[in-house]
Amino acid sequence: MRLDHNDIMLPWRYAPLSGVMEHYDVPSKMAEKKTRTVEDADVIKRLRQAFAETQMEHQEFADKLGCSRSYVGNILSGRVQLSGRIMKQLHENEFDIVWILSGNSDKAEIRKLQEKIDTVKELLKEAYKQ
Repeated sequence: MRLDHNDIMLPWRYAPLSGVMEHYDVPSKMAEKKTRTVEDADVIKRLRQAFAETQMEHQEFADKLGCSRSYVGNILSGRVQLSGRIMKQLHENEFDIVWILSGNSDKAEIRKLQEKIDTVKELLKEAYKQ
């Protein structure tokens, strides 16, 4: 038996109408909403907070991390997970990785204590001025 091009059924062009149509329904699968790949939304929230504290633009942040601006946007939106390379770059740029990943850190405690010390210094300066 010889086949010519009219005998070949391509599923994306000539799907049979006998109930198999949904098997070949590619557009509906493409229209599904993408879900976040990062399981812990708190990690993304803390990363956004750390990024906001730097007051950097996305491009500047991307340059420091050695990646593209769109990749930074994907990380901050939770579409991609933090890779080991990005975490290493964050650490090298003095971001608190332990706090970003877990919410716990000695640096947060140190920051609170430093704020208290600064307050006491200001009070002492005012007291000695009088």
